[in-house]
Amino acid sequence: MYGYNITSFNLNDAWYKTLKAVLANGLLYEIAKGSTDAGHYRIEVPYINGEILNPSDRPLHILLPSRINDVPAPSGADSLRNYFNCLMDWSPQGRADYHYGEFLGPQIYEAIDMFVRYYREKGSFATNRVEMVTRSPDTLYVYKREEHGIEAHTPCLTNVGVKIREINGEWVLFIDCHFRSWDMWDGFPMNLGGLILVGEEIISEITHKLSNEVAVHMGSLFYSSSGAHIYDMKLDWAKQVVI
Repeated sequence: MYGYNITSFNLNDAWYKTLKAVLANGLLYEIAKGSTDAGHYRIEVPYINGEILNPSDRPLHILLPSRINDVPAPSGADSLRNYFNCLMDWSPQGRADYHYGEFLGPQIYEAIDMFVRYYREKGSFATNRVEMVTRSPDTLYVYKREEHGIEAHTPCLTNVGVKIREINGEWVLFIDCHFRSWDMWDGFPMNLGGLILVGEEIISEITHKLSNEVAVHMGSLFYSSSGAHIYDMKLDWAKQVVI
């Protein structure tokens, strides 16, 4: 079996289930080229998708089992809030080649304005237009820099979709996202925790701009990846967590 489907109650549940799926079914291989130096290994499943039924359930940061004392949690309340701020801010910061906020920040605010505009015009949020991307058609050619000895990276997160649908008389917001390559230890908890906070911010801004005349609730978060993996240097930690 090459594809894995995971349904989870909240973010912590999703992380544990996804870690377990990768460890149990992944292929261990040496990395030829990637975010880490050649010579390292990772265990990876070729495709995985999941649904988190209650993404706003707290806490959003990862809680490790009490039996584990010598493994650092991959996310914390403060680091997650800082990551969310980076997603909303499109000013350059951190690594020089890209950060997600550079792409997503302006699109998030445009998405909010679109939803508000459509509701005022049509009395509905129902549109498929809100699909935010972090890549362009020439993204693949960025790697040509390496031919000249220049390090090159492109976003692992490729797109984030937001939909608001009326279900049983209530407006519900859904998020979907895809990662071309995805670190299950350092990436998954922060990426999804940050996107959940983005979804909640979109709801808050819509409610404010519409003067509380309509309520929007958080629905499921859907995620997928064509390269969900755990690096060799984190394998022992991951095994301790899911035992």
